[in-house]
Amino acid sequence: MHVYAVIGIIKRKALIKELAAVYHGECLAYCQELLELQKKWNEPFIDDKSPNDSRKKMKPPKWLKKSC
Repeated sequence: MHVYAVIGIIKRKALIKELAAVYHGECLAYCQELLELQKKWNEPFIDDKSPNDSRKKMKPPKWLKKSC
């Protein structure tokens, strides 16, 4: 009976090591993803459209044209 208890302990220890390795791998993956998100957050925001290009020189409203 004592031999079976030792085998059970060894199996549990192996399972714990395997679980720890999987957990460590997941932690590293999440840390990498978080680092990439932080890098994106720290990048300056670049707007593709300059304010002068918006709506092609800002047309006057139609009601203004009709009243003139």
